[in-house]
Amino acid sequence: MKDGLLFVNGEDFDNDMIVQQEYLLSTENASAYETIKNFTENEIFPAGNVPNQPNHLQYRVFLTKRSLNELKAELKNGDSLARLIDAEHYYLSFFSEEGHPEWTLDNFGPLTVPPGNYFVLGDNRHNAQDSRFFGIVKKEKITGVVVR
Repeated sequence: MKDGLLFVNGEDFDNDMIVQQEYLLSTENASAYETIKNFTENEIFPAGNVPNQPNHLQYRVFLTKRSLNELKAELKNGDSLARLIDAEHYYLSFFSEEGHPEWTLDNFGPLTVPPGNYFVLGDNRHNAQDSRFFGIVKKEKITGVVVR
């Protein structure tokens, strides 16, 4: 996992998927952007004032690669967009057990998964309790079917 993107055997696994990443938009008026006018409250929400810019607010926005590129093309002077990388180490006991307490939710690996085991990731990665928290799962413990 590098900057929130999953790589499997060196290939960008997320490339063909519609994965949303979290960004911080600083602007005077978020509704002025066509890309985000119809976003729901789950896709954009206020995150506070911007230091040293009294007229700007920060918004947390969840963007796909496509919407990220569209919003970048629309950015107005004085506004900014930055990727939020989760650098927290909370609840990451699995990584510590593996001898890598420096790994984070968005930056870890490489990790070798033994045959007959799985490393599972939620599609809403910043809100998922997955293998980053509880570790590798043995095949015989899996009772569900992946729907894609």
